Amino acid sequence: MLFIIFTHYLVRWSPDNEFSNVRINYPPHYPGGTNYWPEISPILESLPNQVVIFAGDMGAKPSVDSYMYHSYKNITLIAIGMGGGIDDNVVVTEVGEEGELRFRLLGISDGSLFDLADLKEYELP
Repeated sequence: MLFIIFTHYLVRWSPDNEFSNVRINYPPHYPGGTNYWPEISPILESLPNQVVIFAGDMGAKPSVDSYMYHSYKNITLIAIGMGGGIDDNVVVTEVGEEGELRFRLLGISDGSLFDLADLKEYELP
């Protein structure tokens, strides 16, 4: 079984963790901490299922990153954004017959969708 979770903000982001190099849309509104790593991640890691967490609010504007991908243990973290008219994007998730996942990053421009890349090409360092 696959668990899919949707959030608006990147609940795992913090200016002092491995995601600090991801330029997010809301640094002035950052609440000063995240409970994702100490409380939520251990619960999700204990599940026998694959978990995919989609977040938005990347903003898709020049001052922020338009998308990101990170995978660890049984968890895949994806963030996308739209609304800036530049680099607006969506992710199509395809599930294969054996349960394997493929994430296609699609750009949105002039009312049409086009392939940008396999989202895994944007794995965090």
